[in-house]
Amino acid sequence: FTNSDAASVVISVTASSDITSEFAESPPVVTSLTVPEDGEYGPGDVLEFMVNYDRTVTVAESGGSPTLRVQIASNAREATYINGSGTTSLVFRYTVQSGELDENGFSSISLQLNGSTITGPLGQDADNTLNGVPSTSGIDVDGVAPEVDAVTGPAAATYTESAVLNISVDFDERLEVDETLGSPTLDVEIGSENIEFLLTNVNVSSGILRFSYTVADGDLDTDGITVGAINLNGSVISDEAGNAAVLTLNNVFADDNVLIDAAKPVVTSVGAPNNVY
Repeated sequence: FTNSDAASVVISVTASSDITSEFAESPPVVTSLTVPEDGEYGPGDVLEFMVNYDRTVTVAESGGSPTLRVQIASNAREATYINGSGTTSLVFRYTVQSGELDENGFSSISLQLNGSTITGPLGQDADNTLNGVPSTSGIDVDGVAPEVDAVTGPAAATYTESAVLNISVDFDERLEVDETLGSPTLDVEIGSENIEFLLTNVNVSSGILRFSYTVADGDLDTDGITVGAINLNGSVISDEAGNAAVLTLNNVFADDNVLIDAAKPVVTSVGAPNNVY
């Protein structure tokens, strides 16, 4: 072990110490951002984000609290700071509100101090530029309830016994129908009777519910049927994000042209001849 070797060790140790010291004194930086999993998020659902630094940071909230500004469609929303001071990761959460809609992910995300400070182990201010931000294109925020676009029914005609009447209720987005506690029906007035059309098909991807009824002996309506309302009967009709559907029926077909005649003719009177034979 020569003097030359000793000098090399001293130089190496000194260089290493300088590098370590420079790192310790440099501002903490954000290495990555953890975002919510891909999926549908409706009203009340929580979006959780995690800002990850390259070393421990301390959050001081005496002058305010940091937020994570998330652009949801055309609206800037603030995710609230939850915890993480004294660790390398700060947690922020935002609760989806009714009426919010963004099907393409968040166009921008940024950290706002709002009077707070985020500092490193030596008290140096952190660089809060968000690095390592992943794609959010698979995150679908949907706080908008599905509505009925149109109601279509049988063609204008007179329908007799055993004819099947189909009425389709077309919503403006994909639907889910939970029939665990019951099945929805559609009220239709035929003559003076209120008839419940039964749900016979659900086209989830198109958002179309089909209700059907088979004309029975005795049914009679000479001035056209009248479509009433959807009864849930314990069922739940919602979109994939859990928004309950608005059941107001819009753009109903011309139901007054759908006539029913399944009443058998009856003898109302018998007349005797006037002449005597």
